[in-house]
Amino acid sequence: MKKFISILVVCALLLSLGACSLSGNNIKFTIGVLDSVVILDPLFADNSSERIVASNCFEGLLRFDGEGKIDLAGATGYTSDKTALKYTFKLNPDAVWFVSEGAETLMETSGITEFDARVTADDYIYGIERFVLNSESELLSIKGASDYQKGKAEKIAGLKAVDDFTLEITLSEIDTDFLYKLASLPVYPCDKEFCESLDSIFCSTPTTTLYNGPYYVKESSAAETILERNPDYSSNIQIGNKTIVLYSTGVADTLISRFNDGNYDLVLTPDTEIITDKKAVSSSPSSIWGIAFNCESEKGADVEIRKLLTSTINYDKITLPDFALSEAKTIIPGIYGIYDDVYSSFKPAETVAPSKAKEPSEKLDAILKKLGTDTLSVRFSVPSAMEKTAESMIKNWEKLFGEKLNVDLDTFELKDLDDLKESSDYDLAILPITPEMRTATSVINELEDFPCYYTDKTISSKLKKPQATSEKSAKDFAAIEKTVAANGVFVPLFYTGSSLYLGKNIEGMYVADGGNALYFYSGVLVEE
Repeated sequence: MKKFISILVVCALLLSLGACSLSGNNIKFTIGVLDSVVILDPLFADNSSERIVASNCFEGLLRFDGEGKIDLAGATGYTSDKTALKYTFKLNPDAVWFVSEGAETLMETSGITEFDARVTADDYIYGIERFVLNSESELLSIKGASDYQKGKAEKIAGLKAVDDFTLEITLSEIDTDFLYKLASLPVYPCDKEFCESLDSIFCSTPTTTLYNGPYYVKESSAAETILERNPDYSSNIQIGNKTIVLYSTGVADTLISRFNDGNYDLVLTPDTEIITDKKAVSSSPSSIWGIAFNCESEKGADVEIRKLLTSTINYDKITLPDFALSEAKTIIPGIYGIYDDVYSSFKPAETVAPSKAKEPSEKLDAILKKLGTDTLSVRFSVPSAMEKTAESMIKNWEKLFGEKLNVDLDTFELKDLDDLKESSDYDLAILPITPEMRTATSVINELEDFPCYYTDKTISSKLKKPQATSEKSAKDFAAIEKTVAANGVFVPLFYTGSSLYLGKNIEGMYVADGGNALYFYSGVLVEE
């Protein structure tokens, strides 16, 4: 006789979290998508539709909250030792696998007479092992992961189940991106006995799949996939919609026309644009946009000109584009990594503010004298969608410098961005840093590819060889930020990305796009 251990989430608990008071608590939320859901295994989710299923039906140790910061999920807490090499995760003791009637029948035919439905440390270990075997390098900082991937070891040495609800992960080297990877990669737990008993058909249908997220797949076909709220889900987050339905059309025009006819609450278009009943929002990669100089031009190569123009940017007078998430106060946002305290107060405009002894106009006079001219002429290139932003900056400069500054404003289309960066047809431009991952290391690596980059050998050495603790590494990153800003190489203006969206009937819930993976749950209220 099978023994199933499960915890039902009762409405009394949801009421304590405010979930039952949500207007969307018992409604159906519809999404129009191009691609059908073919693969249910989150490890191999290939298109945006499959990633929506993975993000809502499975849950790893960590996730991102409504502000894009790393938050707890399957783990109720974690600590790291002084070396920043050993992490200890405490798991949710109430977390269980959702077992459908079909899955229960499969267990019987597969010879599984007893099944412990608790989600334990061993499940996370097996999930990480599956991930390492099917990925190239993302988690190879875990001790022994490389040997396991190459078949030189039967297990990953750095993974240890201290007890059922305590997981210990030891790294072979400091990885400042490690927690980010756990939150962003498909590193989900997996029940080894169930997976191996089904072999090739595991996660091929709703009934050959076990779920530990807030939803489970009730039905799936080429035309539609239905997600129902998981009655056994236990977590501290709110769950809003009772049912989520993904309708696949395969034709972009059909998606839009059906949305306009009121058939869908939200649409994902080919360019990953998110369209809701409120507005259409481009789902471009998260980026840090700012002023960058071209050191291949005469003006851009002059450090005094760079420092003068960047130090006189008035953040209070800048007109941000409609699609900007917020003003950027740092090159590396606090949400990129785990160093919020290090970056929370740093603002380049303050770091390079003109000294009282020498006003900006006097600095410009000295530059003009050196150049042997009465006017400083610079070529300013910006994306056409950011023309108003550039004009607000120019207006402030003209007020400060008067006729001594002449700015030739050029616009370009985003498709020509790479060509512009490789050319010398501008002195300064509004350009993005678009890191592969939302981490400090990725931002700095991207910055080094800019046409103008100030390199400090000491700082570069610290970057390549992080010191013993993550706190010291964070200070190294902060030093790089200040060095870049102080030399007028890049000054951030605003962030863009695809973090928040509003659609019908989801008020009170967070809808985030993490690599096209929409999350329909959170305790964070959405604001348009």
